[in-house]
Amino acid sequence: MAAGLRSVGKAKAATHHGLAGTVAGRGASSPAQLLSVLNGVAMRTVERLTSAATTIHLGRRATIYMLGEECTGLHVVLSGMVALSVPVTVSATRVVALLGPAAWFGESALFLREPHAVAAATVEPTTLAHIPAEVVRGCLREDHTFAACMLAEISRRLRTSLLESTSNSSSARHRVLRFLLDELASTPEANDRVTVELPAVKQVIASRLNIASETLSRAFRELSREGLIRVDGPRIVVSSVNRLRVAYADCERTSGRGP
Repeated sequence: MAAGLRSVGKAKAATHHGLAGTVAGRGASSPAQLLSVLNGVAMRTVERLTSAATTIHLGRRATIYMLGEECTGLHVVLSGMVALSVPVTVSATRVVALLGPAAWFGESALFLREPHAVAAATVEPTTLAHIPAEVVRGCLREDHTFAACMLAEISRRLRTSLLESTSNSSSARHRVLRFLLDELASTPEANDRVTVELPAVKQVIASRLNIASETLSRAFRELSREGLIRVDGPRIVVSSVNRLRVAYADCERTSGRGP
C-alpha cells in the first residue's frame, strides 16, 4: 500500500480502537505521495484513502488488535515493524508474518466481515495509518485498479503461505537460507557482498521460521563457519550473495524440490 498515508495536525494522547498510543488528526499529507506506490489508481481513490486515514504512533510491543477482535479497518505500516501471530499453546504464539513500511494488514477480516484470525503487535516503535473499513470497501467497489492491486498482494501472501505449508519438514538451514535470500530481495546489491539488517530480534525471527531461537543461532553459527555470513549484532554480513544462492539450491536439491 503506501508509506505516504501520513496525517497532519497537532498530535494528542488518545486511545484508538483499544490502542494506547498517540493518534494524530485525520487528513493525510499530499495525495501525490501515494502515486508512486498506488500506480494507476484513480486520483479520487488516493484522495479518499488519504483524507480518511488516521495516523497512530505506538511504542515497542504494543498490541494493535487481538485474535477475535472486530475489524475496524485496514492498517498500513508507515514506519517500524509489525508482527502477526497465532497461538500455538496456552502460553506461546507463533509469528506468521513480519511487516515493514508500505505493508498493509487486516484485509482478510475486512473483506470477510469477520473478527481477526490473527493478532497484531508492534516489534519496535511503529507508526500506522488506519483507514476505516467502509472507506476501503467503497474504494474497492469504485476503482477496479485498486481492487486488482489488493488482490495481487493477497495472492502473493497466499502463495507464500502455501509454499511454507509444504516446507514444514525442511531443515533449519533451509529455512534460514530462504529467509536471508528473501531479505536480500529488498536490499540493493551494489556488489556480491551485502549487509542485511535483521527486521526483528532473533526470537521473533525464529518464531516466524517456526524454529527455536537456539536452532536459529546454531544455523547462523554454521553458516558463519562456512564463511557464508558474519553476524554483527542486528546485522548479517553476507560474504557472497552468489554462494548463498548456491547453498540454498543445494538444500532444495537435497529436499527433493530442486531440478
